[in-house]
Amino acid sequence: PTEFMNEFRTFAISPCDDACIAAFLTSLQTRLIPQVFQENSYLQESLTDLTVVLKRLLEYNDRSNRTSSEASVSAKVLLERVHNFERRVDESLQRGNVFWGFFKSRKFRHGHVFTAFVQFFWDKIYFARPLAIPRSVFEARSRSKSKLRPISTETIEIKAQTDFLIAELNDIDTGGLYRSTQDLTQFYHATKESYVASLIVVSGVLSFFTGIIFTVGNIGAAATNNSNRGFRLLVRIGGNSFGFITPITAVLSMFHLFRKFWILWSLSGKLGSKLNSGSNVQAGNIKTVRAVTRSAELATAMRFFASAGAAVSLYWLWVNSEPLRNDDSIDRMLPAYIGGGALCLHIVSIFFLLFIEYFLRYRFEPKLGEYLSESFKDEISEMYRDFDMPLTNIDTKQDQDRLTWEYVSREFLHKYRFDTVFAADRFSALYHFLQSGLKSGLSNVGPEVNKDIV
Repeated sequence: PTEFMNEFRTFAISPCDDACIAAFLTSLQTRLIPQVFQENSYLQESLTDLTVVLKRLLEYNDRSNRTSSEASVSAKVLLERVHNFERRVDESLQRGNVFWGFFKSRKFRHGHVFTAFVQFFWDKIYFARPLAIPRSVFEARSRSKSKLRPISTETIEIKAQTDFLIAELNDIDTGGLYRSTQDLTQFYHATKESYVASLIVVSGVLSFFTGIIFTVGNIGAAATNNSNRGFRLLVRIGGNSFGFITPITAVLSMFHLFRKFWILWSLSGKLGSKLNSGSNVQAGNIKTVRAVTRSAELATAMRFFASAGAAVSLYWLWVNSEPLRNDDSIDRMLPAYIGGGALCLHIVSIFFLLFIEYFLRYRFEPKLGEYLSESFKDEISEMYRDFDMPLTNIDTKQDQDRLTWEYVSREFLHKYRFDTVFAADRFSALYHFLQSGLKSGLSNVGPEVNKDIV
């Protein structure tokens, strides 16, 4: 619109000047939003968001007098890198039509095959350098334009650079930066999980079709009394492909279970440090949660060794099927024994998980979320101070406070990973209690006064 563009061009001449910002903000609030664009509610909403940005800009300009020159340079370098990162993220998005409710048209480099065989392994091979923070705009532009850098690597390096800027600002109104680091962390894990999902999809499809080839080859070989060379070739191709691809799922399961075991081990140690804090009721609940955590550690260890045994036995059977050497000293049935033991161990772990679910978790208190939050009050208070931001007069105080508590809840549960211990109902109770602002006496963990931006 002409009216808006004229005002915006005037502001763009000196976007860091407080007078230009105040004039543009006044024009938006008194003329453009209520009068010029009064019939377009969608445009009014977008312009209202712009007023929030302008008010933040006024606040940050006021803070610039208290910011060191090193921090200002770091912020400028980070802005340049984020600006280039936006283009790479936009190119990685899978845009396309969905047919028949499940089939989506996409570019070849967005497909599962390319992701599994290129992006997944390249992400594992590429060496990220989160501590090598660029010191100039030119260096940041050169690094961000690298086409060979995986999107996950770029994400984790930008997060590290944001953490470096937070340290340079000495926690002076860095709530927005803390929120950005959490968003980057979630985007990083989502990207890694999409790579693993593509690998599982490709390996599953290949296992399915190689199994069909192997079955057809065996039926044909039996029908022709093993005299047809084509059927023998199908058996060989199917056996080799099936033997190589099928254990991939077991190997991925090993990495996942080891990571889960390490998370449970760290959480049980943290819960042990909370046994002597709080009331007797809180200590009793901490003991119960810690007992369940220790039991989950044992179940996870059992499943890890079961997955390891399955992977070893499958690959061993595949190697034994090829008579590369005549070695009678090796027991040909040993892989079958290992696989049978892995199967039995997995079955035992399932019954143990049922015991944890219906006997140990059954003893949880209905107010478990409140008791855990009371025990971790100091950590929650520190997180609230990190993610808190000055209030604006655009949204209500309750809406802005609810957004802060949402970030605090996600950060707390991401750090301590109670989802690995609780079932969905107990975990959601804890998450909802945190999102509510800890109304049972903990709602004042944050600053008493939040300054409105004028």
